[in-house]
Amino acid sequence: MNDRPEDRELLSAWVGGDQRSGDQLCQRYKGIIGRFFRSKAPESAQDLAQATMEALVRSSARYSGEGSFRSFALGIARNVFRHHLRSCSRSRLSFNLEEWSCEALGLDPYERLLGDEGHRLLARGLRRIPVDHQIVIELHYWEGMNSFEIGAVLGVPASTIRDRRRRAEQLLRRELDSLGRADRSVETTLAGLQTWVDGIKRRV
Repeated sequence: MNDRPEDRELLSAWVGGDQRSGDQLCQRYKGIIGRFFRSKAPESAQDLAQATMEALVRSSARYSGEGSFRSFALGIARNVFRHHLRSCSRSRLSFNLEEWSCEALGLDPYERLLGDEGHRLLARGLRRIPVDHQIVIELHYWEGMNSFEIGAVLGVPASTIRDRRRRAEQLLRRELDSLGRADRSVETTLAGLQTWVDGIKRRV
């Protein structure tokens, strides 16, 4: 889904008190923001999505309209997620999403929501790689975002995203191997990554 030219106008109207514009903007982006959280913190996804939309209103002045509104919204979602992790833990002062995975952070799994064994395998593998690497794969395959858009979400150059995506796929391969699957099963999963992720996307 590409940005629509009236996104900024809707956001400005919402900030100005037009609830109908806010409802329209929320409806437009609730899918992508909901998927972002359900694959990481399914039990808190609804609250986190709502917090993201509220943060969009507070941060509207920062959106210049020059870049992708999707990237802007998902960058806020990532910050909301990081704040959620910090608020849920008394032992960690900061969370490096380039190092910590959803599984290592003890977040509730969402693969139990998936009916297909292959989908569950891929979902579990994604949860075992660092969150920022998981985000790169999800935004590239689920949302069709390019390296420039994903870079805006994570605050890094597009060239870094291209390298990170290659690394993410390597890490995913390693995690699928470690899950005890036969090589043929792993190769089938990775070769059909877009198809497999599309299946997860429909369910999530």
